[in-house]
Amino acid sequence: MITKLNNHRKEITEKINKVVNGEYLYQIANQSHIQEWLISQIQEQLANRGVKPDRANKYGRKMLTYRSKRPDVYAKKTIRIKKKRSGLAAIYTHVTLYNKGDFYRSMKVVNRRGVIDFKANFNKEDGNMNQWLNLESVLGLTGENLAVFNRKIVLPILQKYFKK
Repeated sequence: MITKLNNHRKEITEKINKVVNGEYLYQIANQSHIQEWLISQIQEQLANRGVKPDRANKYGRKMLTYRSKRPDVYAKKTIRIKKKRSGLAAIYTHVTLYNKGDFYRSMKVVNRRGVIDFKANFNKEDGNMNQWLNLESVLGLTGENLAVFNRKIVLPILQKYFKK
């Protein structure tokens, strides 16, 4: 009986260590459907609200171009061009970072032990997005989406993991 309890305690301790040192998060984030979900959330943040993660605000911070003239986030010429387009490329009320879709298609999850990072190609045909937009921490989840990730994906997986 004592040996069985010690073995059970050892199993639980090993599981907790895997969670704490990031090994289990690494396994979770290596699953392609979870990576697709993470990328879709970032794309949705940009497309629907034009926001980037902001630690001070769970909903994120609205992106502005360097030349934005409130309430417009784009220069008048850019707005005229965007009005002639369709889909995400036509949105001029907020910055979506969508022109032809190359940036959205280039988004990837880079998974390291204990850290989930996001990468994308910020180069475009006529230069680099950094020239007209402050891209600091564009790729990431807002606090709101991070809470959803933890509640809907990580927590149920951990619950199953500890029930074994």
